[in-house]
Amino acid sequence: MKQVWLLTAVLGLALMVPGVADSKKTSSGKSSSKTSKSVKPICPVTGEEAGTRYSSKWHDGKVYFAASAAKTQFGKTPDDFAQAANHQLVMTRQYAQHSCPMCSKAIRRSHQSSLRRVGVYFSSDECRRKFIDQSTDKKMSLAFSDKAFEEFFSTPEDAAKVLAKAAEKPQKTSSKKKSSSKSSSGKKK
Repeated sequence: MKQVWLLTAVLGLALMVPGVADSKKTSSGKSSSKTSKSVKPICPVTGEEAGTRYSSKWHDGKVYFAASAAKTQFGKTPDDFAQAANHQLVMTRQYAQHSCPMCSKAIRRSHQSSLRRVGVYFSSDECRRKFIDQSTDKKMSLAFSDKAFEEFFSTPEDAAKVLAKAAEKPQKTSSKKKSSSKSSSGKKK
């Protein structure tokens, strides 16, 4: 019964993480997320809508640019545009969030805020409220700086695994408590 519950939880989490249900394996074995035609990436350099003609590899994904000059500028100083590039990776569903940017705990889909057309998720409503109170620049830093991005985001498949592990932890903790209470109740005084 435990295995059925765990499988159901993992599948449910996989469907909840943006991009997992849309991702598929390429012939090389790497995952490739289908980008919805309705998702129009924002160029990390110009802030304009980006097409697929100009792109650069970034982390384990592709970042798209509005023009060749934007791609060149990004290539020269990528750190200047890292937050916007990381944001675009999430927008295009190449990466998915698994941890809260305010407390590092596993996210809950019921606690969400939107930041430049991307959903940002939190572990609690309290974290969401703290995030909302920040300026847009501070929000971008909290969620999409390179340090935050490495800690709170991963490929959709890896994000689903992290969330599945987080879902298992409370069950393990409660079963340990039950076994310790049984052993203490079995002792004679």
